Amino acid sequence: MSLIALLVILVMLAAILWLVNAKFGSLNPTIKLIINIVVIVVAVILCLQAFGIWEEIKNVEVPKI
Repeated sequence: MSLIALLVILVMLAAILWLVNAKFGSLNPTIKLIINIVVIVVAVILCLQAFGIWEEIKNVEVPKI
């Protein structure tokens, strides 16, 4: 993924957050919180994938207790 594509995606995610928080003021606060969390998690995962860190995180083994 190129840097330009990553920036475009991040700008689009920021626009979604702005729309949810500013334009849909009458939306239930719980639903707004859930949408905000989902958008932020998606943005973090996209950034991790773009920088190649996601593959290393997926390969971490959790010890069994």
